[in-house]
Amino acid sequence: MIEDEKQDGSVDFPVGDKAYIFDAMAILQTLTVLPATFGELATDLLAKIVNTAVSLNFSRVDFVCDRHPEKSIKNLERDKRAMGGTNVIRIYSEQQRVPRQWKKFMASGENKEEIMKFIFNTWRNADSQALKGVEVFLAHEDKCHKLTELLGDMSCTEIEELSCDHEEADTRMIAHARHASLSYSNVIVKSPDTDVFLIALNAINDIIANLFFETGKGNATRIISLNKTKQHIGEQWCSSLIGFHAFTGCDTTSAFYGKGKVKALKIARTNDEYAILFGNLGKTVTLSTQLKNGLYGFVCHLYGYEGRSDVNSVRYEMFKGGKYDEELLPPNQDSLDNHIRRANYQCYIWRHAVQPILRLPDFCDHGWKLDEEGNVTINWMSQLFHTS
Repeated sequence: MIEDEKQDGSVDFPVGDKAYIFDAMAILQTLTVLPATFGELATDLLAKIVNTAVSLNFSRVDFVCDRHPEKSIKNLERDKRAMGGTNVIRIYSEQQRVPRQWKKFMASGENKEEIMKFIFNTWRNADSQALKGVEVFLAHEDKCHKLTELLGDMSCTEIEELSCDHEEADTRMIAHARHASLSYSNVIVKSPDTDVFLIALNAINDIIANLFFETGKGNATRIISLNKTKQHIGEQWCSSLIGFHAFTGCDTTSAFYGKGKVKALKIARTNDEYAILFGNLGKTVTLSTQLKNGLYGFVCHLYGYEGRSDVNSVRYEMFKGGKYDEELLPPNQDSLDNHIRRANYQCYIWRHAVQPILRLPDFCDHGWKLDEEGNVTINWMSQLFHTS
């Protein structure tokens, strides 16, 4: 159903002045033909994004990457992707050979940060003619630099207002989109990730330009007008979908077993109070009792008990009715409380994406914990025993 909303706003590339926001890692990870050396890779990459900008009449492109702190709520997902093992590689020169096992190389957060440092240093020392009049904003580590041609030379300027403590490019791109909207009438965010679509949709009232989302490859590429999507689904659901997505399962939060998003969204749309409920998730980093009670009620409804809010009593009744498999039951309230904390924390990050500096509180106070070896794990339950 979310996909249907996206289809509604499909358009051609906008005319007029435009800025293009790229997910750097999405581009790097999908490279299929690799040059021999890192120097060639960086040069080819700059040529690729500049030529794309020129061919589509973009004056500005932003190449935006993730940060990879040692302790992160993304660690569990990243560990899954790196299960085949990784080797950390330091890049010392432009002549250094690109590893043939590219996907394995790109599975390491340290390698990703290393290649972005190298790309930045290569681009800022490139011939200014390589820019072809395009402004290139490069976000790397917690900094952003603008590359432009100035009197025949390459000019590299740090953009302090885009210094950023975000971990994911998903949100960092939206901060860049807001910055670009101050100077451009049209901003396109390009990403393969539905998360980015929902984050951008939530931020649409903070971005003064016409905002578009580009996704897909080749002939399947689509450009979606988020302004048209807003008109179609309404301002409330532009805000609510991001809360719904965090609560019903994403990279950092678990899903409810056997309860897919399509079914959950159908239930959420039966009641305007649910739209308000999910629109309030993540607005503040602390949870109100009213918000938690509303989410208890939604979970009970999801499991067939509309009008109820005591998940423990619903579990008990379902068990008495013959549903003995834990996977068929809703979570107990203790477990659900921790899930709500995680969903709210993640949604807080998404909902405040236009702010470059978030200064987030410790995630260990919001549904995660560190094990004895210092690894980030999910805090499934806070109580050792539960009588119901």
